[in-house]
Amino acid sequence: MTTISGELTYRQRIALIPGGTATVTVSDVSLQDVAAPVIAEVEIELEDRQVPIPFDLEFDATGLDPRGVYSVRATITGPEGDLQWTTDTVNPIDPTRTEIDLGAIVLVQVTGSQDTPPGTDDTAPDPSSFVGEWNVVDIGGTPVLDDAPATMVFDTEGNLGGTTGCNSWGTTYSSEDGTASIDSEIVMTLIACSGDVGAQETAFLDIVNNVKNIEIVGDGTTLVVTSTDGAVLTARR
Repeated sequence: MTTISGELTYRQRIALIPGGTATVTVSDVSLQDVAAPVIAEVEIELEDRQVPIPFDLEFDATGLDPRGVYSVRATITGPEGDLQWTTDTVNPIDPTRTEIDLGAIVLVQVTGSQDTPPGTDDTAPDPSSFVGEWNVVDIGGTPVLDDAPATMVFDTEGNLGGTTGCNSWGTTYSSEDGTASIDSEIVMTLIACSGDVGAQETAFLDIVNNVKNIEIVGDGTTLVVTSTDGAVLTARR
């Protein structure tokens, strides 16, 4: 048997609504352009618990391919079953190990999902602030694949990350007067990406690795990233 342990958390200062459920799954993400089969799952009834939420997921891994790619995903739903929080990055595991500690898995809030309890920070996001999750909709003139969403997530401490639709990535950023810049080399997971997903990742990285300017336009819901050679990536809250 293989045991995966860790804890679920998020960065926002928002309380969970009592009566929700946390779900942690292990999926086979080896194949591209197909739905990832779920190998194991555990549900945790939260009652009035708050993050961090520890979890242990035990399953029989004897049938797993040691050369395969497997990932842990986590979600938190509200008392009515509506999705409140989710992982937006790949959390890979080594299928040859029997004891795996993932540490803290950071979830992001699903836009418009949280009915904030009294006493928590329920203010609307500042339209001039980069902080939060941005869903990429277009990369160099090509729409993002429906089954391989790409994201950019800015936090309040200068960290920037997300997913290319295949690999998770991370770096640091700084912002001033409505524009932002990337301050450090990008690091990322090493899952092999092929076909259209691989082409999307290449186009994404060509822009993000060579950023000239990042700015928020319009009413604060659109993010435009421009590379040094003029290629453009567009994302929305």
